[in-house]
Amino acid sequence: EKLGGLFETSLVSLGHAHETLVDYVAVKVVYFDLRDDFVARLYYPSPRLSPLAGLVRQGEGLDAVMTGIAEELSDGGFEDLMWGVFEKVASLVIECAMRCCVGEGMGAIKREFVPSDANVVREDLKALVVYFVQQDEEEGVCHGLEPKVVKALCKRLDALASQVLLLPTDKLIEAYYTPSTKEVEDGSGGDVLCRSNIVGVLSKRGEKEAKDFVKEMRKKNKKAAT
Repeated sequence: EKLGGLFETSLVSLGHAHETLVDYVAVKVVYFDLRDDFVARLYYPSPRLSPLAGLVRQGEGLDAVMTGIAEELSDGGFEDLMWGVFEKVASLVIECAMRCCVGEGMGAIKREFVPSDANVVREDLKALVVYFVQQDEEEGVCHGLEPKVVKALCKRLDALASQVLLLPTDKLIEAYYTPSTKEVEDGSGGDVLCRSNIVGVLSKRGEKEAKDFVKEMRKKNKKAAT
């Protein structure tokens, strides 16, 4: 019984160590090694001019880094760690794209979006799935992550693009004042059209109507905080 308890504790510790290492490697890849790509270049000055699709294809910086990780970990017999890193990198790349769309300035860089950029973002997600799944069309075999895993990671950003980014400024402002609109997402994945995301999207629009609205909201929030 004592040894059994020790074994279980060791497994838990190994699990935590595995997760920590996966997170460390993935964060290092996306936010440090490839910072110029995913923090500085992505969607700057606009999605149409610097799409994610151009960064997630063979021959680019991400591909070179991922190939190196795959060779080192698979040769060393650490395939579970390799797949964990791949999945985490995919999720962080999507996180970067999400922050570019609705978050405060990534790297203090000003990006400008228009409603039609929603289509660019959705095409980017398709390119991301293709890259991380690595499906051989002839053999019908996937050499990368499982399609359902990558598509699940893309679900929230895809919803944001189709339900929020695509809307014109006047419709977003109208939705903001609709009583049923939530302040923030509740984590269920079905409420991307919330006030925080609306303000985030409008903060990246160049129209006067959008700029005036965001300025007004920030004044109200600042006043409420004092």
